[in-house]
Amino acid sequence: MSRFAAVDEVVEFFKGNDVDLNGGMFVVADAKGRSVVIEWANGRLQVLPAGRGYQVCTNDLLAPTGEPFKHSDIRWKLADKMLRDQTAPSVGLIRRVLSATCAQFDFTTTLYSTICDLANQRVLLYHFHNFEEVVVLDLKTELAKGASSRAIPDLFQVHPYSFDGYPWVGRQLGDVKLRSIIDEKGIQEGLRVYPQLKDQKRTYPRYVFQDWIIKNAALHYLAVDQLDVAIELFKLNAQEYPNSAEVYADLAEAYLKNNKIPLAIENYQKALEKKPGDKRIEEILIKLK
Repeated sequence: MSRFAAVDEVVEFFKGNDVDLNGGMFVVADAKGRSVVIEWANGRLQVLPAGRGYQVCTNDLLAPTGEPFKHSDIRWKLADKMLRDQTAPSVGLIRRVLSATCAQFDFTTTLYSTICDLANQRVLLYHFHNFEEVVVLDLKTELAKGASSRAIPDLFQVHPYSFDGYPWVGRQLGDVKLRSIIDEKGIQEGLRVYPQLKDQKRTYPRYVFQDWIIKNAALHYLAVDQLDVAIELFKLNAQEYPNSAEVYADLAEAYLKNNKIPLAIENYQKALEKKPGDKRIEEILIKLK
């Protein structure tokens, strides 16, 4: 993705390569004002262009609705409402949209927000839920430095009061804690303590372990080439959520990446039993057999 300069190049790349979108989306925009959302839905690659002079994308796929501008997600609706009658885009407008749609819940929270001003080659960065202080990054200057990393909170003078409560809410997502144990003591120790973490409660469960959270932890290890660890977590997800087709499909894909074809076929078949008629899984099984 870092080699492309325009939306058209990215679209051609996705059309010409087998990229595992895995239920996610790519939002791509360029300095000429064009944008698209790329996702896999309804059994095929979907390239959804902006249709009203702007484009909104949240955590939920757009294509399954059949009408990208009629979405069920409340944050999508809120952003769309704020943008619909605006004729001139501005940093202030987008900042208000981000402020209105950032997440502030016990189980997850928005850590930072960015506005990418591509025409002027700059990025405006906001920390946590503080949209009153901004750090402006000049892209030419930053890219000239080469690879580097910085802690976002250290860039800001103001430490928001609400951030003090963060370690006890959003940061306690199960995948964060589980990954910290795996990184320190290995996957077997992570699997051993998982039931204890799942059962920890205060006035609500301390660690949230929904299927998507275990999947997030697995995808993390998949991304850093720790395939064996990822497979164990996908297996855990299948054990915890045996009625979900997605958990078996995820496990099958991991086995496929590890060249364990019989196990991949076995789990794709389980996924198909949970979701009969899934064209994507049927096509994969035909190829594998």
